[in-house]
Amino acid sequence: MKMRFALILVLLNAALVCVAQTNYNVPAGTIQSLARPIQAQGGGNRDILFYEDFAGGIPATWGNDETGGVAYWQYRGLNSTPNLEVGTQGSCLPAGVLGEPIQSPSQGNGFVIFDSNWWDNPDLPCTPDNFGSGPAPGPHYATLTSPPIDLTNHFAVGLEFYQYFKGYDVHASLEMSNDGGNFWFEVYSNDAAPNLTDVNDLVQIPIGIYAGGLPDIRFRFVFSGTYYFWQLDDIAIVTIPEFDMSITDATYGAFDLADPAHPTGFEFMEYSRYPIQMAPMLKFSATALNNGIYENPDVRLNVEITDQANNAIHTAQSDEGLYVWPGSPQPLRAGTFQMPATLGEYRVHQFITGMNSELNLDNQRDTTFFQIHEVQYARDRLFATSVYYPSEDFNDVPYEIGNVFLNTAYNMTLYSLSVGIGVGTTTPTTVYGALYEIDFTNELLTTLIATTQAIPVNAQMLNGYADQIMTTLTFDSPIALENGKAYLAMAGSEDGGNFMVCALAGDAPEYTSWVHFYPEEWRLVNMMPMVRMNFGEFDSVEENVAATTLKLYPNPATDQLFIPTERSFDQSICRVLDSAGRVLLEEFMTYPKSQIDISALSAGMYIFQSPIGCRSFTVK
Repeated sequence: MKMRFALILVLLNAALVCVAQTNYNVPAGTIQSLARPIQAQGGGNRDILFYEDFAGGIPATWGNDETGGVAYWQYRGLNSTPNLEVGTQGSCLPAGVLGEPIQSPSQGNGFVIFDSNWWDNPDLPCTPDNFGSGPAPGPHYATLTSPPIDLTNHFAVGLEFYQYFKGYDVHASLEMSNDGGNFWFEVYSNDAAPNLTDVNDLVQIPIGIYAGGLPDIRFRFVFSGTYYFWQLDDIAIVTIPEFDMSITDATYGAFDLADPAHPTGFEFMEYSRYPIQMAPMLKFSATALNNGIYENPDVRLNVEITDQANNAIHTAQSDEGLYVWPGSPQPLRAGTFQMPATLGEYRVHQFITGMNSELNLDNQRDTTFFQIHEVQYARDRLFATSVYYPSEDFNDVPYEIGNVFLNTAYNMTLYSLSVGIGVGTTTPTTVYGALYEIDFTNELLTTLIATTQAIPVNAQMLNGYADQIMTTLTFDSPIALENGKAYLAMAGSEDGGNFMVCALAGDAPEYTSWVHFYPEEWRLVNMMPMVRMNFGEFDSVEENVAATTLKLYPNPATDQLFIPTERSFDQSICRVLDSAGRVLLEEFMTYPKSQIDISALSAGMYIFQSPIGCRSFTVK
């Protein structure tokens, strides 16, 4: 029997991951966005019935209680101590290491946090000797309770809030009462196992079935357990449509490290570039969310794959239509498809349909893209959006960073690795490539296979936001890889983490992107380093070189983005991407057409991609 699933359970249930001998879950460094998005302030066709952004602290009308009478929810504001630039203060997640402040729309005027990590243990080092040394040792049971809310004349209603949560042995839930606070029932919870949401995770819960038309509705946030934190902001009760479906977690892979049917655990990860010898078997799945007040029957996942000429090469639909009830996520699948071994770029459109029609269909669609390439194997989303800075504890310590790749073909010979080096790198530091075989079936085992010569970094190699400037690191001799083996492709610096910074692009599934500090310190990264494999001759190339001539205006923009050029796009695709590499807009553009409608985009930072280059722009 495979041991991988048992290992994951051990990791999830061991003493705090920062203390466990295999403390993979605590990255010794920070991820910094190259361009912080501008958050939208509200929006949508809805009425706001109740709203709290904690601009003046925790209102006196709210209840703030904890069984021990010491550990309370805290306010972080401009003038509080600590202020809103600080997330958790606890030593087991130092500020800035998966514990930075929430990035909600109104974070600039304050937010609230229950900092269990700090209440139990504010002292370094994070060891069992210091557990319980804080002002209020755990376990904690803390509630933050709203005032009464009158919904007498409102029936189609939803409750939403922004959160940033990480828990160890914690049940973090939202409870409601519709009888004046006498009886409480749970309507939402975060996972009890260790997890980390996005820093701006928006939770939306249809509550009409519990609260619609009633005069005294109350809700409370309950933190029950020990360690890490829960940050909250922008809590609202709003009117919602009768029918409102949305799609999440859309994927053309089926990565599941704990699946006993996956020999290495790394089967069916999503890649953004596949070498032609590894044209993938795609597996389509997504989750349907019902944010309306009525159930929607016959909900199905639909898939269409199109090529560069916008020809559909595959379409599919779920075999069975399912009921999706309000507030209950429903996984959907739409079969598999073996991609042909044909070079080019392909788009994967996934969308859900149901029996009941809706006015807004945008949130029911998801589009992304991948390429079948001559030689390159890539997992990152191609365009830099962030960089990784190792923590000061690892200054001058040699380190490597990279991704897991699964070889799925015979007779594959690795010639080189390519790395996107980030702004912030000291020049002329040196960078090299390293290839490991990785085994994660019972514990993390890595075997170094080969390294490249170190080369000096110059300013022309550095990636800012939306860049794709790849530096190639060539092995002295090509390396034959085994079919079905998992490998770690890493880029490193012997000078240390304070000298070499790696560019990142896209979120990394857990246990698939790693940092290695010498000699034997391995940590996870939750975004994908721009480190790729090359199965053939591949020169260093600035793939975004044309961006120096690509112009966009106005920037920032509002409704229209203009692209002045005299070069024909030849009916090629131009698209707008978000920081995760998801396709938000796309058009076939031919000169002299030189504009794209961006009125549907929220305020923030985006990437415009065209055949003559890519460039970042801002929507205000």
